[in-house]
Amino acid sequence: MNRTITPDDIYTAVVLLADVASARLWEQRPWRQLTEYLGALFEASEEAPRIDVRQVDLTRQRPLRFDGLTWDNESFSRWTHVSDGAEDRLFEGISVSIPASMDSLWPDVYFEVSAPYQPRHFGQAILIAVRTQLGRQPQMEELVKHLENVTSPVVVGYSSRRFSYPSGGAFVRSLDHLLSEEILSLDRAKTAPSLTDLNRASSSMTRRTGVTVPPWSSPLPYRG
Repeated sequence: MNRTITPDDIYTAVVLLADVASARLWEQRPWRQLTEYLGALFEASEEAPRIDVRQVDLTRQRPLRFDGLTWDNESFSRWTHVSDGAEDRLFEGISVSIPASMDSLWPDVYFEVSAPYQPRHFGQAILIAVRTQLGRQPQMEELVKHLENVTSPVVVGYSSRRFSYPSGGAFVRSLDHLLSEEILSLDRAKTAPSLTDLNRASSSMTRRTGVTVPPWSSPLPYRG
């Protein structure tokens, strides 16, 4: 049965900024390990995952297209990188969303990995957002624990918030724009980012949009 999601629905969101030297999640082995945990988070959903991969062909200096991606190993092999292979592609990001229905504006589950162009303080930014009403806290906790183990994050932040916020006839501060609009810029700072820096970036967006969102906090709920 399709679920009706409203702008007021609350999501549990976690951001991890991975250590520069940690496993790159877009490589074949780390990604396939990760899909076991993502699959457990997705398995109760009736809709298929929507997958968007952003990469650049370094030889031709143009974006690569990955049409018709599906949630299986054959499709994963089309875009994942080989760890010991020559880098002829630049990975920019991947997002995976589970829609509540075919015409829903907001997903049940949203997952994204984005990589800074020239990593300095963190090698990748990771976002997990799950609609709290789904009751998938145990699966989300296992996913976060796995990501902490394989990426040794320099910062982990937790928030409970809406997916996006209405403002002036549109929606702003959307979670699917969070990494590109607020988080990735932290890698260009002179010093390594902290939880305080996450909230400072959020405050900057508040001034720009006039919309306040709940702060990032730590420890995460499952840590007690």
